[in-house]
Amino acid sequence: AVSPALRSYNISGRLRLFELIQKVKTINYKRLKIAKYFSAKSYNHLELINNPNLELDYIVAKPRMSTYIDYSSKIYSIYLKYFDPKDIHIYSIDEVFIDLTPYIKHYKLS
Repeated sequence: AVSPALRSYNISGRLRLFELIQKVKTINYKRLKIAKYFSAKSYNHLELINNPNLELDYIVAKPRMSTYIDYSSKIYSIYLKYFDPKDIHIYSIDEVFIDLTPYIKHYKLS
């Protein structure tokens, strides 16, 4: 995920870490031309907007894929309490499509 501060500089969430490092260096070089010096670092979008003397920073979060998979499985088991597996299409680890058509009357929905 990319913070609002990074997004405001057109940095997408699909780049590699080395690309992020280079882009942030370039951004901070430009910020430094305006500010003349940095007094601190920040990854907070509003702080960066309001204080040109802040150096753009970021947090690199360690991936926890096994935890993510565990939660995905738990959530899927909740779906199975209410929907038949044939009505659930797994799109990705954190997205599903569920055909609700057969359940509208059962759950008294309109």
